[in-house]
Amino acid sequence: MSSQKFNPTVSSTIAIHNFTSMDFDDNAIFVIVPRSSGKIALVSHNEKYMNMYYLNNIKCEGPGRGLNISVTFLDDYFVQFSISGFKGQDGKTYYVSCEPGNASYYRSLAVKKEQDHSTFFVIEPIGKATLTGTVALKDINGKFMSVTSTNGLTFDKTFVEENAIFEAHASGSKYTLIGSNSKYVNMYYVNDVKCEGPGGGLAVGLYNRPLRRVNLTISGYSGQDGKTYFLSNLPGNESYYGSLTVAKTESEHCCFQIEPISVADDNAKFTVKHDGSKLALIGNNRKYMNMYYVDDVKCEGPGGGLALEVGYNGDRTVFLTISGYEGQNRATYFLSIDTCCFYIDSVTQVSGTIALRDEHGAYLHVTNDKGLVFSHGAVDNNAKFTVKQNGNKVNLVGVGEWLIHNLIPGYGSYVNMYGIEYVQCKGPSSGLALGVNTLVNGLVRLTISGYQGQDGKTTYLSSHASKAKESLLVASDGSDASCCFVVKNC
Repeated sequence: MSSQKFNPTVSSTIAIHNFTSMDFDDNAIFVIVPRSSGKIALVSHNEKYMNMYYLNNIKCEGPGRGLNISVTFLDDYFVQFSISGFKGQDGKTYYVSCEPGNASYYRSLAVKKEQDHSTFFVIEPIGKATLTGTVALKDINGKFMSVTSTNGLTFDKTFVEENAIFEAHASGSKYTLIGSNSKYVNMYYVNDVKCEGPGGGLAVGLYNRPLRRVNLTISGYSGQDGKTYFLSNLPGNESYYGSLTVAKTESEHCCFQIEPISVADDNAKFTVKHDGSKLALIGNNRKYMNMYYVDDVKCEGPGGGLALEVGYNGDRTVFLTISGYEGQNRATYFLSIDTCCFYIDSVTQVSGTIALRDEHGAYLHVTNDKGLVFSHGAVDNNAKFTVKQNGNKVNLVGVGEWLIHNLIPGYGSYVNMYGIEYVQCKGPSSGLALGVNTLVNGLVRLTISGYQGQDGKTTYLSSHASKAKESLLVASDGSDASCCFVVKNC
């Protein structure tokens, strides 16, 4: 990690609202070039610098360093681009405007000597998305693409379950997707997309949009006549039993966010320690995140650590600021790993007393016969379990309750396993040792490993019923949604 001196919302690649066109394309994208004294220059898609003529007109045809401008941050995400220090300004500050300049310059922008409504802009960061590894695809409604029981595709859930997870592979400048059913996302007659390809699959291009969104483009196929089509979130032809439409033109239905999916192991977790408006981060190695010479950040501080403040961007990301240190000259720096924008995931705490909720909103309950079932209803004591740490694994102990001096079964009984096939809550002691995999959106997966008969494999606790009465299935495939749970701390 490193510290960075430029505001994270005006770095890398951006689009700027309130300019000349409502259309977003490559010509609306600008690359930021940091300059001295906190100023920046803008380079357009045509690889020319934004430049100025006679303190009056701005174009984008500069061959060299271009126009140095300052950025002023206002309320409600508005910014102004100011111009100062040029001969003829008499020490005054001028402003970039979205209004047209002198007609003789052939579509220039005006430079204003006073602020007005035309000098206010909104910046949209243009992320350079990647489509590799394990990912989920979210539409503008916050719903994730998932594989259906007919190998179709749909956008119908606001959370990531196993059927919404895809493996993405690069193939030249294009990408292919493999669903949780081990099939490739494929296309029929340049009209419909499903997930039942035996190999190869549909090759999609990636086009970056504002607000960290992307289009998945489809081109080069017979019947397209050289045109580019787009994957959409709209349902396709009913005869395909669950396909998505291939759109001939780009629209809001073709905009997606790519969310990398990863299991957060212990080394990805940090404890937050607050000190006033600032905070310190403590890693799994019990060391503080610390800084060297206001340039580099590691996690080996013996105490105190680096004091950070959290700022919030408009796209639900945050930036971590560094200020007040010797050598900064009162400037604010930013924690950076290629980007200064981060997502913060709350890590589910499987400790203390918990309840487990399945994909359908039902809670795990201990029955009168010390069985285990998922059922809807109140989270009473029979739905609560005490977590006991067992090395890097956990045991679950039923809480149960006393009722008029009669013990409700489940009190003090351990969740245990029979013959590596099913799970109940009848263990007198110790019980089943469960590993905890932290997934996205607060979900966890409970793993079972190291037992005789497993042949070194890992299995998973499932919410599905097993063959024994009031028991839960031990699943060999953890990719099923039945193996994902929400942990509620009681």
